Amino acid sequence: MSLLHIKFDELNAESINSLISDGIPESRYIEYKQDIGSGDSAKGKYLKGITGMCNADGGDFILGIAAKDGLPKEISGIKEESDDYILKLEGWIKGQIDPQLAPSRYQIKSIDADKGTVIITRVGSSHVKPHRVKTNKEYYKRGSAGTSPMDAMELRQEILLSGSLPEKARRFVKQRIDYYLDSNNKNVGTSLAFNRGNLKGVILFHLIPLVTFEETRFNSDVFNKHSSGQYFPISGGYEQRFFNLDGYVFGNRPSTSQISYIQLFRSGALEAFDTHILSLANREKSVIQPERFIKHLGAAIHKYINRFIDLGVPGPYILFLNFLGAFGTEMEQVTGVLNKQVFDRDLVYLPDIIIEPSTYHYTQTKPLFDLVWQAFDQESCDIYEDCMISQFDSLKEELNV
Repeated sequence: MSLLHIKFDELNAESINSLISDGIPESRYIEYKQDIGSGDSAKGKYLKGITGMCNADGGDFILGIAAKDGLPKEISGIKEESDDYILKLEGWIKGQIDPQLAPSRYQIKSIDADKGTVIITRVGSSHVKPHRVKTNKEYYKRGSAGTSPMDAMELRQEILLSGSLPEKARRFVKQRIDYYLDSNNKNVGTSLAFNRGNLKGVILFHLIPLVTFEETRFNSDVFNKHSSGQYFPISGGYEQRFFNLDGYVFGNRPSTSQISYIQLFRSGALEAFDTHILSLANREKSVIQPERFIKHLGAAIHKYINRFIDLGVPGPYILFLNFLGAFGTEMEQVTGVLNKQVFDRDLVYLPDIIIEPSTYHYTQTKPLFDLVWQAFDQESCDIYEDCMISQFDSLKEELNV
């Protein structure tokens, strides 16, 4: 039993008081401290608890509750002003943990309970573990019996697992590409009956939270939130939404060879498939029209990321932009004249980028567009910000435009 079933923003005095009244013991996911003292000793105790949780499965570290033999006895309250105390704790986390713990992995708040103020730090399992405390260079991990130093075997396993998460995401995307290119699969994985023989000028985008590949995490809650909401395909609205074997689909009925849909996987990953943006009337080859490309694809990516953030999907997110059936694709210049360069391969597999939701800004996805522009002998996508601002008035405030 712990408090993890309660959203952090919803934790209140009743939540804290219930720990005492219900006798909730310390566990893998909760640790009580009446007082951590002061100076380096206090810093060491606090960071031991925080790194122990982020190197395991996360949990709540609560200051201001007296416990005996792991059982909470009373709310003793903290002895300092809560805002100053929180600033001090945040400073320790930012400056004394190596590698630095991402802001999306922890939250801190004070709660005024019946007999005093407690401070709770909620820690999420890290994707770049193991983390160590800089002052004593120790790696800790929390278990059911408490927090203890990690041994050599545990360290080796965590290092191997942490490095494998992005690679698992890349393998997943390559498997999806292989699925589309496999001539034995007559239709895409939806019920939209798009014939694979028309696979030309396809934009394939993936937004994948790294928690997708954590074997200990079950993502049904995230998937249920996704499928109950609305996701619009890259080309705009959708006419159908339905469950399928992989998860849930928002899609358009195909018109000739054009189709656009969103596949939400049960694991929490998102896939956007589109053949409309690069297809122009009376053009045999696929064509990238710069403004149209950004206003559709750039806007869609921005909305998908914000949707994940609004749902509280933990980061980081890894983003992939690829093109299938791309050979000969051209790009128009702003004047409407075709650039001399074309895509020189059928499968364009671009490097991925990683986004932290707590620090997300729409300009962080611009490197994906720069890569596309460079394929057509242009240094960067210099119209990206103007196109995005024209789509989202809210972005003007961010740039003071």
